[in-house]
Amino acid sequence: MLGMMHYDASQVLSTIHISTLIISANKDRATLLEASRDMHDQIEGSELVVLAPSGHISMMEQHPRFVEAVTGFARKCSYQNHPSLN
Repeated sequence: MLGMMHYDASQVLSTIHISTLIISANKDRATLLEASRDMHDQIEGSELVVLAPSGHISMMEQHPRFVEAVTGFARKCSYQNHPSLN
């Protein structure tokens, strides 16, 4: 686990050119909100959702909001790639 604390792939973020959803939590002490905002700033067209109040297990702490974010994002991606679904 300590190895991941030193891993940095931030230089590739600007090369991501697909729809990207970043889900973060306002009280996550393991994955800081600032890191999610940085990713959002560097991935053009990305979508950032901040779950609040929530910590590191936001998908359980804010389950309905998490599902809403993922479902909405998946729908948008489907409509963009398959306009006949509209």
